[in-house]
Amino acid sequence: MQVAELLGIKVLTAGKRDEDPYATPFTVLVFEAERVLPEGAWSPNLAACAKRIESSLKRLQRPLRKNSTKTG
Repeated sequence: MQVAELLGIKVLTAGKRDEDPYATPFTVLVFEAERVLPEGAWSPNLAACAKRIESSLKRLQRPLRKNSTKTG
């Protein structure tokens, strides 16, 4: 998300695209960035990548669990 912000790319995972509604600039950026990871960690397509991004964003927005420890 920080790289996208530096590049001026909005963090969106779905849009109005004729060919692929998941081919937002942000989703394409993440999809291509996955290529530096081991092949088993790659999303098979942009829809799967968008779903992973959405899951990650939801996790980031949740408060810490009560039994976790805060650092910092």
